Amino acid sequence: MEPIGIWLLSIGLGDMIAGYSGEVATKTRGWWAWGIGSAATLSVALLGGLCWSAALGLMAWSCLTLGLWLWARLPETWSASRAAAILGGVAGAAVVFALSGGWWPEAGNGAIERLIDELPYPVLSGQSQGRVLTILGALLFLQATANALVRSLLAVVGTPEADQSLRGGRFIGPMERTLIFGLGVSGYLTAAAVVATAKGLLRFPEISKEDKTNIHAATEYFLVGSLASWILALAPLALL
Repeated sequence: MEPIGIWLLSIGLGDMIAGYSGEVATKTRGWWAWGIGSAATLSVALLGGLCWSAALGLMAWSCLTLGLWLWARLPETWSASRAAAILGGVAGAAVVFALSGGWWPEAGNGAIERLIDELPYPVLSGQSQGRVLTILGALLFLQATANALVRSLLAVVGTPEADQSLRGGRFIGPMERTLIFGLGVSGYLTAAAVVATAKGLLRFPEISKEDKTNIHAATEYFLVGSLASWILALAPLALL
């Protein structure tokens, strides 16, 4: 489980550096995101007890996938067709990485595992290193990376025109996903459903005030974006 958590961590960290809203702000920030995300992969892998060969292999995979992921989302080449290719590529990379899980060697007793055991918080000290890394990686993934995936899906569906009137979703989304994921990890999925329902009730007046010619676009934007966001928040629970 460690490699999956480390990979999610590197992607999530890189995206937060590139642009929290899900867009790659500039090429310079994209380069910084790629470098720091790749370096974080190697550092966490070694601290987690993976051998050098496995750590370097994981870093190479992160370099490749994070680099392509950032490059494909550069604003000057952004389009709906590219968004569709991005979604397909992300799904393919996730499947390939999941199937390769059995090839990675087991992590040894690394510094991260010893740190977890020494923490004064029972909720963390009793957890395995792989679970903690996966939770941390998922939390980072659910921030800017999930924003980028939702944005790509909206572009494919053809509903980005409502984005200017509902820009708060770029910041509400990460908080909402974090809350739903946290409740799911804690075993309170019913409470997560209440959060989703509450968001719909709170957003309804905002959607209703849209111009009559744009109300269907705003509703579709809200439904597609929200459902995609909830699926992304719940998906990492399958790893745990």
